[in-house]
Amino acid sequence: MKYIYTLFLVIMAFWGCQDVKIGCLDVNNAEYMPDTMLVRKELGVIQDDWNIVRQDRMRLKVKAPWVTNQIQGVIGTAPIQYSLYDVTATDGGDAEVFKKELKVRGGGILEMPFLPESPNGRYTVSLKVEAEEYSAIIENVFTFVIRQR
Repeated sequence: MKYIYTLFLVIMAFWGCQDVKIGCLDVNNAEYMPDTMLVRKELGVIQDDWNIVRQDRMRLKVKAPWVTNQIQGVIGTAPIQYSLYDVTATDGGDAEVFKKELKVRGGGILEMPFLPESPNGRYTVSLKVEAEEYSAIIENVFTFVIRQR
């Protein structure tokens, strides 16, 4: 009788645990620090070359893209994958052009090209985050401000 009872418990344990989701994902504290970036289309536009801001000189020299910090506050089972969910454009911006230019890297790092084609404006980005069998949307998590100078 003990063997039948033990066999019954083992079968119930395997059968009852089949629908348990693996992993976790928590984005309640997700944020970028800072959460806004100014992207200038004209760098170092000053008459005297010596007055160009040092950062502008380096960016001009290597044609460095505009890159954010890694997102913070996302907790989940690795690997965590980030993708663009949506973009809201205001102040004359074009969300469709911006979506084509924006790249989402590992760790939620956002990258804009050295000279973006997107028109001047404010672009607010929402991300989709996925880990194992979980996914979440982080609404309006980062803002790019694109302008001439």
